[in-house]
Amino acid sequence: MPDLPPIKGRWGAARAPIFFLLLMSVFFAGTAWGESYDVVPSLRVQQEFNDNVDFSGTSRKSALFTTIAPQIEFAKRDARTDAAASAGVSEVVSSNTNGSDTVLNQNYQGRLTYLLSERLNANLNAAYFVYDKSNSLTNNTDIVINANRHDVQNYSTGVAYAISEKDVVNFSYKYVQETYDNLSQLNYTNHNVSTGISHDLSDFFPDAKGMLGFYYGKYDYASSTSDNFVATVGLGYAINEKWAVSVDAGGRYTSSEFDSMQLVPLPPPLDTLFVLQPVRLRNNGVGMVADASLSVKSELTDGTLTFSRNVTVASSRSGMAETNSVDLLVHHFFSPKWSLAASLEYQTSKSSGNEFTASNIDEEYIRSNLSLRYEFVKNMALETAYSFTRANYRQSHVTADKNSFLVNLTIRHPFFDRW
Repeated sequence: MPDLPPIKGRWGAARAPIFFLLLMSVFFAGTAWGESYDVVPSLRVQQEFNDNVDFSGTSRKSALFTTIAPQIEFAKRDARTDAAASAGVSEVVSSNTNGSDTVLNQNYQGRLTYLLSERLNANLNAAYFVYDKSNSLTNNTDIVINANRHDVQNYSTGVAYAISEKDVVNFSYKYVQETYDNLSQLNYTNHNVSTGISHDLSDFFPDAKGMLGFYYGKYDYASSTSDNFVATVGLGYAINEKWAVSVDAGGRYTSSEFDSMQLVPLPPPLDTLFVLQPVRLRNNGVGMVADASLSVKSELTDGTLTFSRNVTVASSRSGMAETNSVDLLVHHFFSPKWSLAASLEYQTSKSSGNEFTASNIDEEYIRSNLSLRYEFVKNMALETAYSFTRANYRQSHVTADKNSFLVNLTIRHPFFDRW
């Protein structure tokens, strides 16, 4: 699939999502509204305080953010189809001692799962996000990006086919593109292809299945390119009605090309003199990859503990890094109206100089979040949350942390309230 060019203009980024919404409308034809369709407008109003908006380890600047985010979703569900398409905007007003600023972000999303036969199903997903005057923390690195505009495109498709009562094969493709108006060195595209097979092992172990997977990822930056090949074997096992465990492990082969500044001799007779020039280098390496999870699901509490190790995109960096992460997620219902969610994550990202890219990355993160939700009535809820993030940039011996408090009110109104 060729790389997609960024679409310019304040509203120009809507063209690709609108095309997808028109494509989705094919599946919204032929049935009376309200039978298998719904239209769901919603509004989110949020107030947030952040005590270190630049995520600086030397100086702190706090700010108050007010967000108003209307959205509309069209959905369809029947025996074969589960589809939805949504469009929304969010106006964010930031206020601090230096004054205030207003940005308008946009999001367009669509998904479709379709049962082609009793054994074969297919899915399509598309998303387009536009961050106007982006000055926000990235999800993976907590580095502040000061871009005039940041566009994110995400498209994927996949199929799953049951070749027998015990065996299911799958194939998927995913494309991601991120572009920054004034930071072209951070622009990147990512192609991911995966295929695998799962086999029911109930003849040997009750409620168990074995898995075999193969993955290929291509990551393109202006100054580096990486190809990552992965093969894994795994086991999924339901211990009982509440507990389940899943483990995937294997190896990777990664090939990277990148630009590096090196001293190069001048042509004779000046070959005793050296100048600093960009040189294209290549490096190949192998490593271990793993994904493991332990989950519990009871009447009032859901929880998941996961571990992951792989080579991933170092968001807001012009290259990749080997990442290890441990995540704990817990969701508890005190009553039908009150619920509590908590998360804790520890992550390390590391890339030696001239490994995946010329730059050296050695970072450690701790992230935690605690939120309390109250549902007044169906489709109307109030949520308050606290989050803490700490980053240790070992290569520069700098540590930064931030605290964030927010309150938001979300109101949804399904016109037909089918589900």
